[in-house]
Amino acid sequence: MKLEIRNKNREFLALIEINSGGVNFIDTGSDSSFRKFVIGALEKGIPEFREEEENGIIKILERLVIPPDPNFPLIFKNFIERNGYSVLDERALAVRKEIELILSALPDSNDKKLILEKIQKLFYAELILVLRELKD
Repeated sequence: MKLEIRNKNREFLALIEINSGGVNFIDTGSDSSFRKFVIGALEKGIPEFREEEENGIIKILERLVIPPDPNFPLIFKNFIERNGYSVLDERALAVRKEIELILSALPDSNDKKLILEKIQKLFYAELILVLRELKD
């Protein structure tokens, strides 16, 4: 699973690939603190929370997950989101690529340049709306 990570200001932090074997940094932005955050979390284990009911009482259980747990990619993605980072998954990246493909067929203009800049900071739902507008 590939994920693009952005901070609260929608600034690019990293493009990473996650699988049950761990995290691979494909591209990192100029802020090295995110990489340090991830490496530190991997050393301790990524917390997973789940609810369990026992005798009518709901308990929240925490366990630390490390690769090669088969659920590691999804648990890691949820962990990153819980810590306030914005995550674009492969679906959003594919929609952005489709928008870029449509725009590449259009003549160069200031509007086209502006759209290409803006879509780099949009989330999945916003990208879907742009794609619908371009297809109409």
